Amino acid sequence: MDNWGLVDTWRHKHTTAREYTCYAPTHGTYSRLDRILLTKDHMGSHVSTIHRARYLSDHAPVSCELVWGRTLGARLGWRMPVDMLEDAEGRRVVQDAVIEYLETNWGTTKTRNTEWEALKAVIRGRCMGLACGVRKTLQRELQEGERKLAKHQHRPVSDTIYAQTELDLQRQVLSTRERLEQYTLKTYRQLLHREGDTPSRLLAWIIKRESPRQTITHLVDLEGSEVYSQMEILNCLRVHLQRVYSSPTPASEGAVVEYLASLGLPHLEAETSRELDANLTVEELQIAMSLLPMGKAPGGDGLPAEFVRLCSPLLVQHLLQVYQ
Repeated sequence: MDNWGLVDTWRHKHTTAREYTCYAPTHGTYSRLDRILLTKDHMGSHVSTIHRARYLSDHAPVSCELVWGRTLGARLGWRMPVDMLEDAEGRRVVQDAVIEYLETNWGTTKTRNTEWEALKAVIRGRCMGLACGVRKTLQRELQEGERKLAKHQHRPVSDTIYAQTELDLQRQVLSTRERLEQYTLKTYRQLLHREGDTPSRLLAWIIKRESPRQTITHLVDLEGSEVYSQMEILNCLRVHLQRVYSSPTPASEGAVVEYLASLGLPHLEAETSRELDANLTVEELQIAMSLLPMGKAPGGDGLPAEFVRLCSPLLVQHLLQVYQ
């Protein structure tokens, strides 16, 4: 199990105890055949593992209690939900956070990189607060709608208008409940994608671990012959390194230039070379930001390309200072 990174949850909690999950009446023997295994990274979510009483078969059921979110080891960072930028309120919150921060804090420290990292932390906090506010708002709307509906249902039905009002309240409660369930489901999907130990991740880790190492299968020696055996390959490398490190003196810059010119390699024009060596301009940065591909996974800061393109008019001048 160590090779696969798995842990016996019951033995982890009971290092010296002796319990059994299976009784073989034919031989009169006890054994612990039934186990629940977890990866080492998720043992922090483990609370307890218990052997239950045997009543349906000769195997005892084993129950395991986990608390989601108590994961040990490295945790992937926060990611900005892209659908937040598709909502008018989400775009307003993000843009207001950027404007407020830049007006208040930009230029107050010696390094622009520090201010840029602080801006990303502010954006993360505002987005988390907005997401939490949306959930609480939906919960309050649902509670208020259910309270109104319950109060309305306690009155006797007298006319068509009353019945229509009750129907409208029911629709409102159902709509709010559906929005809350969709939001909760989306949140748990993001959490599972970020922290869940899915079988595909485990399989990818196994394949990567078991994949053969990249090795040199053959070389061409000085005589132009291909060699395949390990000893011949090592001897070919030894001869090559001896020639490299036993050269009398390093070649001069002029000799290097002359040698490269003799190869007929393509080269840059003088104008193109000057453009590439020049400092980054605002126009070039704007073009690069506008061409960022959408729908891609964000980097380590969790900010997707959609955020950069949305706030590019606000950030382009400040990012130019960071890059320079």
